[in-house]
Amino acid sequence: FYTVGHGIIELSDQLSGTNLALIALHEKMHFLHECAGLGNRSTEIMFKAAQAKLLLNSLRDNPGYWRWWFSLLSQSAH
Repeated sequence: FYTVGHGIIELSDQLSGTNLALIALHEKMHFLHECAGLGNRSTEIMFKAAQAKLLLNSLRDNPGYWRWWFSLLSQSAH
């Protein structure tokens, strides 16, 4: 889960592989949306407009996270 306002993402030890990757990305998106100032009053159009930019910036700014994330997918592919 993501703790709003604290920038903390907590993931269950019981998750692994693609399930862990999916939940981690879902929670990361909550974090990125909050960082971009998107919230309950934001429209779907606002979220869609920000989504690609948020992900691309995250790829550039946090490559370690993405190496870990892609490693989860590659482990599951074997």
